[in-house]
Amino acid sequence: VAGYVHGRIFASCGKFGIALKLPRETISRLLKDPGAKHLKYFTKGHVKKDYVVIPSGIIGDEVEVGKLIDESIRFVEAEAR
Repeated sequence: VAGYVHGRIFASCGKFGIALKLPRETISRLLKDPGAKHLKYFTKGHVKKDYVVIPSGIIGDEVEVGKLIDESIRFVEAEAR
């Protein structure tokens, strides 16, 4: 399952959880949180370094996850320009 903005993917959801496409700085900050990791669809698959799997501790925080979703949408919209 994926979330799109202007025909571009900003979110992906699967067995791994929920992943968002975000700026590098935000990804670096999130990767310090236990449970956060780069998106990888398959064990031997390519690592999607521009996406981060959101850790469960943040998923449970509606305000924080909402901010990250907004940031992801704005980031993907800016890339499209």
